[in-house]
Amino acid sequence: MVPQLIGEQGNDCKTQLSRKLTKIKFPHHVTRIFAGGESCGALDNRGQLYLWGSNYNGNLGLPTGTSDIFLVPTMFDPAVLVRPGEVRNGEVSQREDEDEGLMNKPGKNLVGGGNSKLPAGKGVVLPRVVDVALSSYHTLFLTADGSVYSAGQGRCGKLGLGTLADCANLPQKITGLPPVVQVSCSDFHSAACSREEVFTWGNAGNGKLGQGLTDTVHRVFADVLAPRKVC
Repeated sequence: MVPQLIGEQGNDCKTQLSRKLTKIKFPHHVTRIFAGGESCGALDNRGQLYLWGSNYNGNLGLPTGTSDIFLVPTMFDPAVLVRPGEVRNGEVSQREDEDEGLMNKPGKNLVGGGNSKLPAGKGVVLPRVVDVALSSYHTLFLTADGSVYSAGQGRCGKLGLGTLADCANLPQKITGLPPVVQVSCSDFHSAACSREEVFTWGNAGNGKLGQGLTDTVHRVFADVLAPRKVC
């Protein structure tokens, strides 16, 4: 029997309403599911991550050259592929585009397939992803070695990369964190915790970062561009 996840697949409430449950088929048993903003994700018992939904900001970590919306679960390959001849970590890739034409086929999609256009030198190789936090505009990826990667819109510094720039093609590693055990995010701020400490970054409005940064006189809320330990 093929493992199935019951939900509403590919239905935008603004344009199309579903009054019945839709079964989403996966090749292996799903052990964890994620939902946030305009997207969803699932992790199976073999450690494979699938993502679907809005990718307008590149927030799914799926190359924006492929699609703005993924209507079906799309495999997130930890070893993010690059096209032959492109540079990855200083080396030229020789891998063939075997996955040409596989986009939007559940259980077979490979990130960085034949339709992707990744900038030279921007390819990254992620360890196995064990946890995901989704917002409408960005995503945090926690990997097995305790590292955190982010992708999507950089507004307010919520990516934690030390800049307001978007990261719209591939997830990038957040530096300055100890080994992390859990990640969380909302539309304009993010959080991560190790076994002993909590870190936050992004928009500090209303004191939500827990860092005492709200200016109650001028109502100016600082944007924290990189992880800071909560007071």
